[in-house]
Amino acid sequence: MEILTKEKPNPSNITLSNFLGMGWKWTKRIYLSALLATTLHAGYDFFTDNLHKIKSGNTMDYLQVREYTVDVGEEKKKLTLLGEIHFYSERESQLAKELIEKHDTFASETGEGEKISFGNSLFEMVIALPIIPTYLFYRLGSGRFYWTASDLAKQQREKVYALEEDPFRFLSVKEKIYFFGSTVFDLALAPVSYWEGKYENPYSPQKYSTFPFKRSLLDKRDEVMAESLADLLKKDDTHALLASVGAAHLEGVIKNLREEVKIQETK
Repeated sequence: MEILTKEKPNPSNITLSNFLGMGWKWTKRIYLSALLATTLHAGYDFFTDNLHKIKSGNTMDYLQVREYTVDVGEEKKKLTLLGEIHFYSERESQLAKELIEKHDTFASETGEGEKISFGNSLFEMVIALPIIPTYLFYRLGSGRFYWTASDLAKQQREKVYALEEDPFRFLSVKEKIYFFGSTVFDLALAPVSYWEGKYENPYSPQKYSTFPFKRSLLDKRDEVMAESLADLLKKDDTHALLASVGAAHLEGVIKNLREEVKIQETK
């Protein structure tokens, strides 16, 4: 009786393409296994531990509040700047709601008056796809599910002015490609964002000192937003302005605003 035996691969017959193919196959298996395990672990941790922490209000507060008096002609006006990370905790949302009651004019990075070019609108949609899962995991970890200042103002049917028309207009094609690549990389590690959210550290401006697009996405936009704030403050019907910007923009906006109008911090 003939016994069939499986022929052992001859190492001399293994080509570079076969070797790379096997390496890619095992890399995918290992990555997908790690992705599934990390996702399941994050889900388990959320329901067994983190959800209780969030409900009890045991979360970090990052919202920075800066209050100023602004000299516009003979009138002194009120300006409150919020430095946010665009996702609010319950306490931050409640604070924003209280501040809205004390102001008559509202602005944020995006809002009424925004005019993004067609090309940048497409770019925004493209980068949104990989960003959404990353943000979802981060919000699950940090418990930041609550309305932002601009959301709350809109709910009260208040007009929220945009401080800039197009946030991507200063990005070069090379920077856009790099930016998209970084969002895809973040997507590959999206479940890790859950732990970054759960054990988040207080915001530090130094974090963005070596930001690869600092000039295009931060510095130039700070100048534009400061000019928009100055224009809003000069409007006759503005007496108390509440404006929210990203935490990474706050110091730059204040610095540039001082060159536009005379402001004095009150808090």
